[in-house]
Amino acid sequence: MTFAASSPGNIFLCGEHAVVYGYPAITCSVECRTRVRLTPLDAPDIRIHSETCGTIEAELDGGTVRPRTDNPELSVFLDLLSTLPLPTGLEAHITSDIPLKSGMSSSTAVLCSFLAACSDAFDLGIRPQAYYERLLPIQRNIHGGKASGSEIFSSSMGGFHHIQRDGDRVRARRLGELDLDIIIADTGVFAPTFLTVGYHVPSLIDRKKEQVFEVFEAIGAVTERMQDAVARGDRQRIGELMDRNQLLLSALGVSHPKLDDCIAEARDAGALGAKLSGSGWGGIMFALVEADTRDAVRAALERTRARIIATTIGGQGTRKEE
Repeated sequence: MTFAASSPGNIFLCGEHAVVYGYPAITCSVECRTRVRLTPLDAPDIRIHSETCGTIEAELDGGTVRPRTDNPELSVFLDLLSTLPLPTGLEAHITSDIPLKSGMSSSTAVLCSFLAACSDAFDLGIRPQAYYERLLPIQRNIHGGKASGSEIFSSSMGGFHHIQRDGDRVRARRLGELDLDIIIADTGVFAPTFLTVGYHVPSLIDRKKEQVFEVFEAIGAVTERMQDAVARGDRQRIGELMDRNQLLLSALGVSHPKLDDCIAEARDAGALGAKLSGSGWGGIMFALVEADTRDAVRAALERTRARIIATTIGGQGTRKEE
């Protein structure tokens, strides 16, 4: 029998960068999903196939997962399996709608999907509310020990989450579900997270600490106002606050000419608001749209030659699939 699960990606509605320094942020699920199909085997063999990253094989030996082949990008699944009480081996197939290294948390989404499929297949009873504690150590390994794991909440439980660092962990409060139409533009410009999070912003703090923390305070205020706008379902206000957050991120120097180009085109075409998501210096931006502006904004962003994804945010988290 085969078991299947899927999980959404994640974007920052507001608050990125400031959240690293203890200020609040709001994350939300984005309806681009990863999918895992998993079949238990009557043998100790473990085989995991990914349409983008190849295959890894291992063996279950008395509760210990022993790799047979090497694949650094898929070894995280063996790390996860090592924490589970598996009675037998398995074969899994992974597919994804989420562009790799785009800032939409593809690694988190696939880990949530994989954990859900394992829990279902082997009757482990692991609920999405418990995913943060289980997946945080693995996320930290993926990101060099510094990940907060905040995106786990959006991928596992869906909707919108108010998040804030508490020491080396994150406190999250769910704000509910609200489907909002967006157009994502993937600029195709790749900038590793550490360039802005670990290098650029800390260097600004070393030189201009007071000004930087004034920007962080303003971003925190935007986040608190955004909570109310999400609770009311006030799309106009959400868009205005997205624009305000983008101005503040630009003041930190974490935007990029291509991001700015896409954001300006989206606004000129009628978007309610537009901003980058994540670490910046490349990656993605997204524009909040309504039914009567969706096509115009999409066409405008297509003319920038970015990769375009029309989707929604704030919907369902990890779920079983047929």
